Amino acid sequence: MIAVVGDLEIPGGSTIDKSSVVQGKAEVGADCRIRRNLKALGGISMAEGCLVRPNIASGGCIDLGRKTRIEGDVHAKIMRLSEGAEIHGRAEARQIQSVHTFSFDRYKEKE
Repeated sequence: MIAVVGDLEIPGGSTIDKSSVVQGKAEVGADCRIRRNLKALGGISMAEGCLVRPNIASGGCIDLGRKTRIEGDVHAKIMRLSEGAEIHGRAEARQIQSVHTFSFDRYKEKE
């Protein structure tokens, strides 16, 4: 098990094979593979294309990036799902939000 006092930043493309408990926030880079439970008291932010096979939990907010796939349970106070994010398990949260992405180009002023 990995125990972190403070925040944890996992670089993109990494694979984590040990359960992790983070006292602060966990930031997971793009295309990471998490193969054990991840718990972060301060929140979890996952970039695009991550795969999580067990469970994730947070006492704060969990942000799931585009095309992130969770094959397990998710527990959080607030959960934000980006376009294409999938949860194949139980999802428990006080509040669930869908984050839509779109282009601002059509709103630019005409010159």
